[in-house]
Amino acid sequence: MQIPSKSLLVSLGICIGLVFFGANIALTNYNRLVAPEEPLTLLNWRTAGEELEVCLLGENLSLSLDGCNWPDSDELYQMFEQAGALYRIGRDEINRRLAPVQQKIRESIDWP
Repeated sequence: MQIPSKSLLVSLGICIGLVFFGANIALTNYNRLVAPEEPLTLLNWRTAGEELEVCLLGENLSLSLDGCNWPDSDELYQMFEQAGALYRIGRDEINRRLAPVQQKIRESIDWP
């Protein structure tokens, strides 16, 4: 198996970022000009009883959880806020904070 080069991965990341940036701009302008009373969101989800409701650009999908223990919407929002805060702190800080956790996992599974 061949490992992709860093420049290929960076180019792919930039392209994907530009696609999402363009979709966000289009969505913002649509909400501002076309339908301000019913704004669309790129992606939104919430739990409703035993179902997970996913809204992707106005299309609603319902997924059965079948007894799975999913966190509620407030907990998911807090998790995303915490992940965003860690991302803003920086990758080096994240690695520094995760190093003890990684070490504990390595010790628990006898990994060098």
